[in-house]
Amino acid sequence: MMENTNYSTGSGEREAGLLGRIDRLEREIERLRAISQAAEKVIRCKGRYHTEQNTIALAALFGVTLPPTSALTADTRQTTNRGIRAQEIEDEHLYRSR
Repeated sequence: MMENTNYSTGSGEREAGLLGRIDRLEREIERLRAISQAAEKVIRCKGRYHTEQNTIALAALFGVTLPPTSALTADTRQTTNRGIRAQEIEDEHLYRSR
């Protein structure tokens, strides 16, 4: 007569280990899908605002925090406005000289 060895305990532990591994792999697949979708959004989006928002979301999936870039300081706004105004004056001058 064969001795009843305790295969069920070992088998149960192995199954639990496999189920745990399957669970971890499923979570990793979901994480990679989220990254893939976020990367696709960055590539397909239009406009600076949406590009910035989608890039921040993608970086967050990697655990990276990016500083906001759309907030212009007063100095930057003044410099930008002066640069635009200077270009308008130059364009107007060229138009009138024709």
